[in-house]
Amino acid sequence: MPPLFKAPLALGLLAISCAPAFADPSGFVSLALGGGHRDQLGYVSDAPVLEGRGTIAVDVAPNWLLQADVVAQYRSYFYPGDLNRQFFDLTGALHMAYRPSEQVLIGGFFQQESDREVRISGNSTERTHFRTTFGAEGQLYLDRVTLYGQAGFVRNTLDLGAPYPEIGTFAAGQLRYFPTDDLRVDLHGMVAKVSRDGAPSNPIHTVRIGIGLEYQVPEMPMSLFASADHLTTYWQDQSDLDYRAVAGLRFNFGTESLFARDRTGASLDPVQQYPFFGH
Repeated sequence: MPPLFKAPLALGLLAISCAPAFADPSGFVSLALGGGHRDQLGYVSDAPVLEGRGTIAVDVAPNWLLQADVVAQYRSYFYPGDLNRQFFDLTGALHMAYRPSEQVLIGGFFQQESDREVRISGNSTERTHFRTTFGAEGQLYLDRVTLYGQAGFVRNTLDLGAPYPEIGTFAAGQLRYFPTDDLRVDLHGMVAKVSRDGAPSNPIHTVRIGIGLEYQVPEMPMSLFASADHLTTYWQDQSDLDYRAVAGLRFNFGTESLFARDRTGASLDPVQQYPFFGH
């Protein structure tokens, strides 16, 4: 594990250990199961997806929020010719944000990801991808609607005996609507561009659109959630298509409703790296 990857995890653990000294923490632990479908240059594959996430946020000073996230994901693609590609992904993210009023949040984030790939086709081979991401984010609160935006930079390194870095930029947006305090519906999207170091004239572009839903069971800290996404990746005259849908359970703490969590608690998201800068 590279030193940079340890930073958000260590700071997140520090936030957790110090949370009682600052204020009552808020956050959640979730587990999701689903599937993906990929059409990559004519190679079609389906993949089971298993994802777990833990998030905690604390008020470290008046109007200042510190949030830490840890996300673990497993996915496995089965291609023709008995080729199986398995990915084990671990992400740590840290956010620092300031709420100057009840209508606005502004902040920044730092994120590190390690993605181990195992290829099984006769013999097994392994390689690891490392990604460092940082940028700015903000939220605008409009009655029952929240507008959320993120933008930043990413460095993706593929370990093939020698590093092969890729440099990228991205912008993401999300619209959250709360018909009730215990129900959230969101529309989200992201655009990204990445170029192999030394070949900036042949960038790869990606566009994602998706929808999400979350419902908290009345008088219980448990919520049910689901999301579906469609992604298009294109470069020169070629393109790939990815589809992903997951559903799961989330156990919330520190806030009484989804609406309260959005406005006063753990309302920030780590950047979904895969498949924008993944493989």
